[in-house]
Amino acid sequence: MTGLSIVGFWASLILLMHIFMTLRVGSVRVKNKISLGDGGNPDLLARIRAHGNFIEIVPLPLIGLVLLVLLSAHDYALHGFGALLLLGRIFHLIGMGGKHNAGKARPIGMLMSLFAILGIALYLLFLAVTSGGNLPA
Repeated sequence: MTGLSIVGFWASLILLMHIFMTLRVGSVRVKNKISLGDGGNPDLLARIRAHGNFIEIVPLPLIGLVLLVLLSAHDYALHGFGALLLLGRIFHLIGMGGKHNAGKARPIGMLMSLFAILGIALYLLFLAVTSGGNLPA
């Protein structure tokens, strides 16, 4: 696999998760005939916020992964960051699905996501600073 295909692999799984989360929100909307807002439905509110948090968190690390590829990051790092980000988002979603957001999955998922972002940022900074001007044209 090339670096770009590795990022494409993890991005595709994350995009599938996005579709799943969108359908989760939509199913509660249809079932309860709520077309706008949360209608005071706590389950819908939790699903909307889980989906919103996903959208707030995921795009920048995906951009970072593509930039890592452009700076010739190691394949293992790309897999590690992609897996950590996806697993973090899965744990966060599981944590958001429990009664009153109970359990440790949500904060564990958020920490995993933040560690993925931190790792991507630090490795990106390292590669950018040490590339010595040998960036692809």
